[in-house]
Amino acid sequence: MVVDYRYHTPEVYQSLKSMLASLKRQEFKLIVNGGDVFVSETLKDGSAKKLYDGVNQEDVFTTYDFNKKKYDRQIKKYELL
Repeated sequence: MVVDYRYHTPEVYQSLKSMLASLKRQEFKLIVNGGDVFVSETLKDGSAKKLYDGVNQEDVFTTYDFNKKKYDRQIKKYELL
């Protein structure tokens, strides 16, 4: 399932959670690809473990400064365990 979370409204957020919860009840293993805003919110409200099994984030370990042509260690941390 591919979902573009451009519209950050409570209705869209709850709809995404509902879809993922439905898939989890069917015993699918779910990985969220990207989704910084959505993942951060589910971590805050404690629903992450019930909705998905992992996160694939392209820049989990690295952050880029394209103006200075440098990269560094990513500070943001995701931990579902």
